[in-house]
Amino acid sequence: MRLSAPSSKCRVPPRCSDDAYKALIARIMEFYTTALFNPHWGEQIVFRPGNLLAINMLFQGIDQEQAEVAWRPFLDC
Repeated sequence: MRLSAPSSKCRVPPRCSDDAYKALIARIMEFYTTALFNPHWGEQIVFRPGNLLAINMLFQGIDQEQAEVAWRPFLDC
């Protein structure tokens, strides 16, 4: 079994409101349910103080290219 681990941290710029952070939370939760809630993905999405979103995910059963394709809709916006 091969596990790979992309990770990322997204912070809403300080000039943005808490509403922007709430929108980011809604967006990642929708993305997770439509693209990542399956046997290929696991680990953590963490919401932290200071409007920080930390993503630590593992994938298995797909290759790096497939993983990048899965994340593209979230990262391209």
